[in-house]
Amino acid sequence: MSVKFVWVRRSAIIKWALIGGLIIWISISSASSQLKEENYSFEIRSFGFTLGYVFAGTISNGRRYKVASVMRSSDFVSIFSKRRFETKAEGTVSNGMIKSERYELLSNIGSNQSTKLLTFSDGRITNYEVNSESEPNPVDINDGIASLDYLSGFYALLNPKPANELCNMSFYLKDGERVALMNIEEPSPLQPENIICNSTYTRVKGFDADEMENEPQIDFTLLYTPSSTSQGYYELKRMSFTADFGQISIVRIN
Repeated sequence: MSVKFVWVRRSAIIKWALIGGLIIWISISSASSQLKEENYSFEIRSFGFTLGYVFAGTISNGRRYKVASVMRSSDFVSIFSKRRFETKAEGTVSNGMIKSERYELLSNIGSNQSTKLLTFSDGRITNYEVNSESEPNPVDINDGIASLDYLSGFYALLNPKPANELCNMSFYLKDGERVALMNIEEPSPLQPENIICNSTYTRVKGFDADEMENEPQIDFTLLYTPSSTSQGYYELKRMSFTADFGQISIVRIN
């Protein structure tokens, strides 16, 4: 089944599109609810080269969230392999816990384009639609494991928090074809005020046999620094991990 997507292109457009998408939620919320919006720009770096970029915009009113993201290869990398992934997700927040409701993906790899749509209810996938040139290999979406979509999982890391609410969480991730477990350990303070969290990404099922055999688990670190706009809060500054060809860092640049 084909899925219709409306995609945003720039961070400013992302922000206003998200505001428009939440206007109904805000209009029916109580007067005490506060609209919170954030915009992020990251570079993906390795050995001094910029491999790609990640742009994201988030907005929430305390009970609901919406996030949009664009990840693309740099001009240099695009000479060899041009890639662009555009995603949108939304869901609810209750007592600091995030629950996915909807996830959309538009993927462009070279000349191949595919789309994906997932809907969730209480952490379980209730609908899975994909339009791709290659045959999808869906995992059992009714396995009973409560999970987040991948973009909502990223939002859980991005969302600014006080020091005592950082990290120290775990959750499953699903995209309809793969299941992974994200485990974020308790934060460790660094000098002078930064905080680092050691973390693991464990492949559970749906991955290639080579991936499961050679790299079933990826260790990574999250570096949080004091927010420049919200006193007492911390923001994600860098995510680092080691790939087959060396160290990769995803570094915030705005």
